[in-house]
Amino acid sequence: MSRQQRPITDREIKAWLAAGAVGRGVGEGLTFVASTIAAQAGKASWILRYRLNGRSKEKVLGRYPELSLKDAREQVRRDRAQIERGIDVTAAKQAEKALQLEVPTVQRLGEVCSPSGTTSPRPSARHESPWCPARPPARPQLRATGL
Repeated sequence: MSRQQRPITDREIKAWLAAGAVGRGVGEGLTFVASTIAAQAGKASWILRYRLNGRSKEKVLGRYPELSLKDAREQVRRDRAQIERGIDVTAAKQAEKALQLEVPTVQRLGEVCSPSGTTSPRPSARHESPWCPARPPARPQLRATGL
């Protein structure tokens, strides 16, 4: 016979933090985790634990109290729907983060250094870029040493 659990409340979460380090499941793979130091500061992390293609995975949803219990549960519902369609929500989050932290490629630097699309080695007078100075730096003079 299965027993129905009552939903966790925000008051209970605050009590868990007051008690110290915590790592408790809230339901549907949602886990509330805090180290001793984080618990003393009143902070914790919401983590979604799930299985995809026979492998255990975890996705950090956000920090408590910035992400409330209600918002964390809503995020879990959205992520679970994607997981059921075979989408790896952790990989999707990492890909989104990588786009935000886009590292310029050589081609992108060329576009920035030559906004007109020309391949001229001289920068235009209007050119201002942190990657390509208006004037190339002077090359250091190499001195011959007597060996």
